[in-house]
Formats: sequence, structure tokens, C-alpha cells
Amino acid sequence: MRYVSLRSILMVLLSLSVRVHAEPSFSNQQIEFFEREVRPILAEHCYSCHSTSADKLKAGLVLDSHEGVLQGGDSGPAVVPQNVDESLLIQAVRYEAFEMPPRGKLSDQQIQTLERWVADGAAWPTESDVKVAKREFDWDQRREEHWSWQPIQVSPVPEAFDAKYGMIRNRVDQYLAQRLEQANVPVATEADKVALVRRLYFDLIGLPPTVQQVDQFLTDSQSDAYERLVDDLLRSPHFGEKWARHWMDLVRYAETCGHEFDYPLPHAYRYRDYLIRAFNADVPYDQFVREHIAGDLLPHPRHNPEEKYNESIIGTGFWFLGEAVHAPTDVRGDEVLRIDNQIDVMCKTFLGLTVGCARCHDHKFDPIPTKDYYALAGFLQSSRRQEAMLDPGQKIETAVAELQRTHTSAEQKLIANVVAQLQDWAVRDDQELQPLVELSAQSHPRSNSNNTNQSAAVCFTDFSSLEDWFVTGPAFSAQPVAGWNGSAAAPAFRPSTSIASDSLAAPLHGALRSPTFELKHDHIHYRIKAKNAQIRLIVDGYTMDTFAPSCLRIAR
Repeated sequence: MRYVSLRSILMVLLSLSVRVHAEPSFSNQQIEFFEREVRPILAEHCYSCHSTSADKLKAGLVLDSHEGVLQGGDSGPAVVPQNVDESLLIQAVRYEAFEMPPRGKLSDQQIQTLERWVADGAAWPTESDVKVAKREFDWDQRREEHWSWQPIQVSPVPEAFDAKYGMIRNRVDQYLAQRLEQANVPVATEADKVALVRRLYFDLIGLPPTVQQVDQFLTDSQSDAYERLVDDLLRSPHFGEKWARHWMDLVRYAETCGHEFDYPLPHAYRYRDYLIRAFNADVPYDQFVREHIAGDLLPHPRHNPEEKYNESIIGTGFWFLGEAVHAPTDVRGDEVLRIDNQIDVMCKTFLGLTVGCARCHDHKFDPIPTKDYYALAGFLQSSRRQEAMLDPGQKIETAVAELQRTHTSAEQKLIANVVAQLQDWAVRDDQELQPLVELSAQSHPRSNSNNTNQSAAVCFTDFSSLEDWFVTGPAFSAQPVAGWNGSAAAPAFRPSTSIASDSLAAPLHGALRSPTFELKHDHIHYRIKAKNAQIRLIVDGYTMDTFAPSCLRIAR
């Protein structure tokens, strides 16, 4: 954090005020160059959309006044005098951004003319200045007027039509008949049974019917033959396979990271199978969305009906199915691209909106302001990919719960026995025990409470340095547990800064994550004693280091 004095702030504000309000002074040669070379380019290629005389002013940008050029439009100042590369007008005509004029790029000579004009201070004759009022965009009004933001309403069902619409069998047909009547379109003839059975198979399971299946439908003379066939196909496992494929296209499913090395995406198939099961189980859409957006945070996740593992957490895998590169030259830039891809996919899939434009400017058509885009980006930037361990049959969860009950009971008995023994020693006049009694008094000040376990327990759970660490999996339990420092130099019963992953049982799987921190030194030192463990330093959420050569990986 850098602190700036009040005096410095006032000096900056004063300089800005002088810059804005001071009357610019340009030479006759500069004004002549503008009128002879620059204004004709602007008038021919820009004024039809960006002037006070335009039929419809676009992007709030006015280019026929000096104030309008400096003030700019919705995206900011069009020209920054003497700064060619930072001027949006120059970026646009270079086709680096916005690509203006849209009907064709200016010639190289025209672009150089505009660059020379900006570099020389963007001269403009005083008498041509026109005051331009900055327009404020009414976001609330736009949301109220735009059709896609209107609340869902129940429309009245049209009344039945005359006999020429004999195809009316349900309410949906009544809506169709109404529109046909309004458009004066005749009713199509009803498809024969062969066409119907083929359409059903292709629409619901994506496969053609066999000859035997067609014959079975043709020979079924019952009135509900069509409805029963629909129900049979909806119960088919191929239904989930067919519709999961469409969903996989929406979330850019792949089993590799793409790019030039095309590294594999471990366990991607589990998300594919999750989709198939979800469609076949007819999971409610609102539940389906929750599982995708935050399935790892649901207080009551959905479990697989057969193997009992957590289904909901698998839905979050879609966030990480995008392209990834092995060694980006710009780690920050790579992070921005990954988050932008995640936002783009999530909003197109679940909102039906393309919000990528809001990354650079307010997207007023939808409308999505830039601040909303980066608010969502903040959530994703603070999230981290993890490989969750599934628990078939919830065997691990059950065993962990039993181990926790056993440990809690044993710990309470141990503490009670130790405290009782210390209290017994404290009343004895034994010179050999006196140092230990004094040491105990320092580590465990006697409580006024009658509950003797309470004061001892404080020592066992006082791990303030670990409060901000994150735990996943049962290895480290729900709260980090500090190990005991057994060195002779340390006071007894005082927890060290080490952390044990075998507090419940050695084989348990889990991860302990530190809070995000800033690298301020050339080296990071680890001290670890383990038979099977891995340490990973993740910079800005970058996870492709798993594919680095083993000599470069921080592991074991």
C-alpha cells in the first residue's frame, strides 16, 4: 500500500483542472494542416455517425467539435493529444480496436495524417468549438424496456378454432392454430405413422428405429400408442446420451486442453457421464444450474442413487474445460483470458447473453455494465480448481465421522486425566515436581470455571496463525490441527506451527491451502515430512504446472 500526501493530491487535481479549462493555443500552420488534411478525412468517413448533424449519433461520440473529440463517447476520450497509441481514434482507424470506419479501412496515408495530427497536439480552430453535453445512460430504463428482461407472464389460452383445425388436441395446438389463423397459413397434413416413429426416435434418442421397432409401432392399434412410445424413449438411457451431447457443445466440452501440446484433461469423462445421468434422471433445471455454478458449496448436495457419492460437485467441472497453454509468457494475461472464457461460456449457456463486450466497455444493448462484468470476474479470480475425491457408498464419510467421535471422546478423557494429575501435583510439596508444576501453570493458567476441561482445551485449539487456511478432504479434519512440538527447548503442551495430516488416520486424502499471498522474495522455503505428499505453488490460479518436467515440479 502506497500512501500519497494530501498536498500531492491537490497538486494533481490542480494540474488536471488547468489542463481541462486552459484555452488551447495552436499555430496558424497547425490549424491550416487540420483544415486542409484532417477535417476532410473526418467529414468523409466519420461525420455521418459521429457528429452533431448525424441522423443517429452512435456510441455518444461527436467528432465535429474539439470538445467532443477530447471528451469522447461511451468508451472514453477519442484523442489524447500528443499520445498517438493511447488515442482511441487512432486505434480504431488502425483496426486495433472497434475497426472504424466499418465499411473499409483508411489508406495508410490517411492514417499517418491522423497520427501526425494527434502527435502534434490535435490542433482545432477555436471558432468551430461546439459545447457537447455528455449523455447519461439510463440502465434501469433499458432493463424495463428490453423484452428479454420482462417478467414471465401467463398468457390466456386461445379459444378453440373451427373444424379446419382438427389437429387441436391440447393447449399447445390452440396457440399454434391461433398463429396459423393470424398468418393465414393452411394446416399441414398430419404425418403418417412411419414418419412419426422416425421423428420420435431421432428427436429423443438421436438414433433411427430398427425395422422391428417401426413394425411394432405400426401394428399397435391402441389409442395411446404414440404417448407410450414417447414414455419408452424418455426412459431409454440413450435419451441422456443424446441431449448431454448438445449440452456438451454449449460448455465447450473436450478431454484435452487443446493448443499446440493438447495435454489431457484428467477425469473430464466424469462430467460427461454426470450429464447423461442428470438428463436421464430428469434433474430439475434449477438444481442443475446450482450444481454447475456452485456445486461444491451446496449444503445438501445430490448423491448418486446407486454408489452414493456426491453428484453435485461434478457439475462444477464445466468451468475448467477450456483451452489451456503450457507455458504462457504472460501469466496475468493468461489468467484474464481463462476468466473471460469462463464468463463467456457461463453467460451464453445459462443466461443466453453475450457479455464479453462488457470486458472493454458498457454493453448497453443487453444491458450489461462493465462493473458487473468485473464483479463476476472477481469471483472467478478468487476461485481455484481442485480435484475432488468422490466417496462411493459414503464409506469414507462414515468412517471419518466415527473416527472424529472416537478422537473427541479419547481427547476429552486424556485432558481430564492430565488436568486432574496436574492439580494433584500442585498440592504436593515435592521439589522434583515443582519445575513441572510451574511450567504447567505458565501454559495452563487456572480457570475460575468449574469445568476443568475448558482451560486445557484452549491450549489445544489456539491456532491463530492458521485461521485463514483452507481445508478440503478429511485428512486435515474440518479445522487445521497443529502438531505437537516435542523438543526439550519448547514448553510442554504448547502447539508448534506444524500441521498434521494424520490427525484422524494416515491414509486419508485431503489438501491444506494457504491464503493468497504476494511474492516478495526470491525463494520460498518448505519444511515437510511425509511419505506421500505434494506441494504446489499456484500463481494466479495457474494449474498447468502439472505437465512441467519432473525436475521443475515442486513435489514430494
